[in-house]
Amino acid sequence: PKDGEATYKHEEKGRTTTIKYYFKDDIVYKQDAVYTFNPKEMGKTEEEIQKILKKRQALYDGVKGFETTISQKDGIYIHTLKIDYNNIDREELHRRDPKGFPDTKAENLIYSEAVKKLLDNGYVKQ
Repeated sequence: PKDGEATYKHEEKGRTTTIKYYFKDDIVYKQDAVYTFNPKEMGKTEEEIQKILKKRQALYDGVKGFETTISQKDGIYIHTLKIDYNNIDREELHRRDPKGFPDTKAENLIYSEAVKKLLDNGYVKQ
């Protein structure tokens, strides 16, 4: 489909990632992602997971186009990341992580291409 929304999920030893794309004309304009971490199942300490999440939070927090929250419930850590692709401050992302975000120019995320990568990486459409 050219327009719509779709959700994909990946589960792996203590980690679950759920990504929901909103797209129009095969271009993703919004993404909601939820990452859950179960330290015990991952063989990690809570401190190790907190360190990973704090690093992620620091990357996106306060950057235009991103909303990021971290919560914890019953020993499970949840990182929620909402991306508004029409309003991303790519220069700020590049400044914070030049290796992870080498390009400061806006490039569209093509839904059909993104989905192929997700499926190749073991994600399942919900």
